[in-house]
Amino acid sequence: MANFAGTSVRLNPLTIIVGEEDLIAIESLDQIRAEARKQGFTERVGFNFDGTSDYSPLLQSMGDMSLFGEKKLIEIRLTTGNPGLKKGPEALAALAEAVGDGLIAVISLPGALYEYQKKAWFKKISSSAAIINAGLVSRQQLPGWIRKRASINGQNLSEEAAQFLAASTEGNLLACAQEINKLALLCPRGNIELKDLLEAVSDVSRFNPQDLADSILEGNVQRISKIIDGLKGENVSIPSFLWLLNDDIRNLILLNQGGSPSSIRGLPSRKTMLANLARRVPLALLEKVVHRYNNVEKMSKGFKVSQSQGDPWQELKAAALLLCISRR
Repeated sequence: MANFAGTSVRLNPLTIIVGEEDLIAIESLDQIRAEARKQGFTERVGFNFDGTSDYSPLLQSMGDMSLFGEKKLIEIRLTTGNPGLKKGPEALAALAEAVGDGLIAVISLPGALYEYQKKAWFKKISSSAAIINAGLVSRQQLPGWIRKRASINGQNLSEEAAQFLAASTEGNLLACAQEINKLALLCPRGNIELKDLLEAVSDVSRFNPQDLADSILEGNVQRISKIIDGLKGENVSIPSFLWLLNDDIRNLILLNQGGSPSSIRGLPSRKTMLANLARRVPLALLEKVVHRYNNVEKMSKGFKVSQSQGDPWQELKAAALLLCISRR
């Protein structure tokens, strides 16, 4: 029996996933699918059953092996945890006997494991099965779960950092997983103390397009790179904010060609930043940035652009960092 927390899953002829915690159950199933594909189980069939379902499609699928010798993975989800009085338990028992060689199966059950352990049908099918207990992670267990999951990314969270993360996410496992993913993006591998975590949490609040635009004007290379990586990690749509960066470039061109800051809308502090940068950046460089921003927009919409790697986020970073050249 295993309580999955991000570690590898061994492929077995029959696996039963019992889960109160959806994240663990889903990730367990995902890992089984991935391992099955590696081992040549190229056909996958799924069924949702309850106590009133017709189980004949399952029996048919068990006997309907591929003419081309393809290995098959059968996934069954008992939506209510109840297979019925007779036909369901009989079908599941037949499946437990049929697995092996070219056929493997996963049965997913909702609720707590103890709810099933006294049921006759569960005892019968589980005797030869691997059981993954996707049970709830208690508040006391959560810091340990956080540290173990972070270690997959090569990060060693201190006990204090793990306790803080557990408290700030209020014990929500999905929220914890999302914060750990952000840490992998924001912090290097190695030891992560509470102060590192607090800085990373602070960085998350910077992930907005206006701060990116300001950082470009300031020439803050580190912050530009970090914000762009953060926006990418948050799946922000590039066209939703690229207009803001283009607006700054248009204003820089206007000022570079002798325009007045008073003709630009915005706060006085931004007008000053634009005017200072316009005096240092040659028009030819601004034209290059315009060209690269145009490429970013095309690539973000799926168009291919010659002489690029095809990643709009990398192209955006290259375009933004061009404006820092003037400060070197």
